[in-house]
Amino acid sequence: GSLFKSGLFTVNDIAIRDVNGTSEIYVGVGSTFYAAPNGNIANPSNILGAQNAGLYRSVDDGTTWTRIENPALSFSFSGLTFYVSPNDFEIGADNTLFMGSIASPGIGQGGGRIYSSTDGTNWTLDQFIASTDRVELATSPTNANLIYAAVDAAAGADLYISTDKLTTITALNEPNDADNSISATDFTRGQAFYDLVIETDPTNDQIIYAGGIDLHRSANGGNNWNQISKWSENPNLNGLNVPFIHADVHALTFRPGLNNEAIIGSDGGVSYANSLSGALSSPNAIANRNNGYNVTQFYYGDIADTDVADGDDFAGGTQDNGSQLTNDAPANGLTPFFDPIGGDGAYTNIDKDGNYVVLSVTGQTHLYADYPIPPGSTINSLFGTGSLYAISQGSGGDFINVAELDENLDVFFANGATFNGANGILVCALGPNAASCNTITNALISSSRPTAMKVSPFTITSTKLFLGTIDSRLIMVDNANTASPVWTEITGSQFLGSVSDIEFGATEQEILITMHNYGVDSVWYSTDGGTTWASKEGNLPDIPVKAILKNPLLAEEVIIGTEEGIYVTGDFNSASPTWTQTNNGMTSVKVVDLDLRVSDNTILASTHGRGMFTGQFNTLGFEESQISQNNIKLFPTINNGTINLVSGTALDNAQVTIYNLSGQEVYNEMMNLSSQQQSISLTQPASGIYIVNIKSGSYDQSLKMIIE
Repeated sequence: GSLFKSGLFTVNDIAIRDVNGTSEIYVGVGSTFYAAPNGNIANPSNILGAQNAGLYRSVDDGTTWTRIENPALSFSFSGLTFYVSPNDFEIGADNTLFMGSIASPGIGQGGGRIYSSTDGTNWTLDQFIASTDRVELATSPTNANLIYAAVDAAAGADLYISTDKLTTITALNEPNDADNSISATDFTRGQAFYDLVIETDPTNDQIIYAGGIDLHRSANGGNNWNQISKWSENPNLNGLNVPFIHADVHALTFRPGLNNEAIIGSDGGVSYANSLSGALSSPNAIANRNNGYNVTQFYYGDIADTDVADGDDFAGGTQDNGSQLTNDAPANGLTPFFDPIGGDGAYTNIDKDGNYVVLSVTGQTHLYADYPIPPGSTINSLFGTGSLYAISQGSGGDFINVAELDENLDVFFANGATFNGANGILVCALGPNAASCNTITNALISSSRPTAMKVSPFTITSTKLFLGTIDSRLIMVDNANTASPVWTEITGSQFLGSVSDIEFGATEQEILITMHNYGVDSVWYSTDGGTTWASKEGNLPDIPVKAILKNPLLAEEVIIGTEEGIYVTGDFNSASPTWTQTNNGMTSVKVVDLDLRVSDNTILASTHGRGMFTGQFNTLGFEESQISQNNIKLFPTINNGTINLVSGTALDNAQVTIYNLSGQEVYNEMMNLSSQQQSISLTQPASGIYIVNIKSGSYDQSLKMIIE
């Protein structure tokens, strides 16, 4: 069913209106439908904040607020009263306040409306434009009767003009983008719900700007248009001598006192126009201004396991900014990245040996590239050189497709669902020059799209693939890399939500999964391979959880990536863990992916809006008081095979056993442990994670360490 969750506010616009020297503040609060990132979130469908949406007003500098609940602003849905979501405010030359609306997601009502008010409390519905949704407005700075509107219409963006203060409106000529792939009747290319802007010059109401994929300018009130930006060198665009602005223009704000200068906001960030009129014929009139502006929206991220000494290597797929990579990044500060592909980047993974990287764009298009990729390289320069090939191409999968790489066997897996409803898993054996692919399927996913994948690191002679689905299922696929996979469902009886992440603890029996919905238990844990499950929701706020990691050095510490940043618990094994938000250095931003470099326990947090951040697990990961509960201390936890043990309590005849992650015993000795340091040295140990188990009578404790 659907969950109508209140208390979540989406601020669409803010206006401050001067009334005889007093500031009146107007805030347009909208609602949203949570379905990130692929529109594939189910159980339940989440309609957020519809009860709270509407026009809010404050006359005391924001100390108190009132929602304006005029009948003209309301509509009925399922027998309940809701209020229109404001989308855009504009103030006319005579101080009249105008408001364009947008439909409430999940409800589909309230869009296509234009209102006006002279006092901020009494509102008139001036125009309802049928079969439209979002409305953007622009007013004349000198003529109170002149208003322009841009709307998201069923057939594409439309423009309107009113010369009688909205008593009537007339369709206006639209810009015809030079890009051959953009319709002459829709300069937003079907994306007016997303990229749509209209603004009027502050001194001349005949100069107007309209943005969609590109930016356009009219000097005669919209009768004729000139294109003043281009997003690519596509056919016909390549003949325009205008500046480059990243595709999808969202905002334009004029420099106060200098109406020919402006800041422009797009999917590429911020651009500065030193001459809007000059942009008609000069590619230098508008330039990128993203200096220090770190707002990249990642979908996936990965940190290289090798080549650590000279800095970190990162790769990640981003919203409309391609597959971003950087090599040898310093430990702190902003780092320049480069993008060899463009468009929307998706699943990304650097092979554990550092020999190749998997890059993805939307849908079922995944690429293999030799690694590292030289900075400045492009997909065109790499194709044909033998260093890059397409693993798969097609229209299947999701927009941002879930995928996974078996780094032991070099086998790639991806959601192979087609849009006619047939679900499957794409399986590709990766070679140095080509991939061999087939599709596996089973009744368990016939109507259940995968939303998370994880290859077990503990099964190395074949692939054991774990799948989480849109409708709460968890499925284990043995021999997933073969023609005879074995499918087993290990779904918990109380699971509800779409699975967002699957991770392991010290063994294959220890499984952690997360759900990214509202109104559900978001964190689940099994210690017996999925036979039984325990909720680890604890005191976690009701927010979607995107990713999870367990500290390999501290069994009780787990971190999760959520809609509100990173949360951590130091008592994960308790029936009700205590979660604490820990956004030191990051801010409260959506964290979509967590990746661990096991050699030094470095964590990569990829965010959807603030780039990438790194942290580190250690034995003091949660707080000193948590660590002090452990009776045995092991140090250094990252070592070359020699460790020291100290016990706060004397333990005679303690059995000390060390195992590698395959469960093989590599050391066993009886020891007397006390506050006096005892040393252990392993003979020619292999690098990796090890478990140190200490038993003495009823005392039983396990610690983890890493051998470099």
